[in-house]
Amino acid sequence: MAPPIPFTRIAPEAWPALWQHLHARMKKAWLCWSYWELGEDLCGTADPGRRQVLGQLISSLQRPAGTNTFWPPAIPADKDSGQSGLVPSRDLFWSGVQELGVRMIVAMGFRASVAIGLPQEEVRPLHWEIRNGVIVCTTWDFFRIAEQPSRLGDIATFLSATIRQLGL
Repeated sequence: MAPPIPFTRIAPEAWPALWQHLHARMKKAWLCWSYWELGEDLCGTADPGRRQVLGQLISSLQRPAGTNTFWPPAIPADKDSGQSGLVPSRDLFWSGVQELGVRMIVAMGFRASVAIGLPQEEVRPLHWEIRNGVIVCTTWDFFRIAEQPSRLGDIATFLSATIRQLGL
């Protein structure tokens, strides 16, 4: 078994306001989708292409309603912080995963996988392992899927087989 990913659990009431707002919008579910740009998509600058690809993936798994939730590895920087772009937080990611009752994460892409704490040298598409008591499946990111559209089917096949194999 892979070693746990270190993080400090933070109670939701201690989260920064934007993380609390996102948490209030999410529903508990066993399957969590995460990718680097998800914080942007959830905070008002959603990309229709990502939404379409994600919708195709979720539909292809043919799981019942209530199966899926979303939780970002990073969110847009606070305007007053002096930072820009997306700012990751492993502590808030894993705290949210626990609060949402997640049993399986689909980490789409290298940046998201590293942001949640997977070692860089171990990140590869179509791989799963158990970390912090949760199954973490890694896939390509949206850019790599667009480069080679057949990867979308490969991801769906991989996730379906993993879900079946693990009896989820």
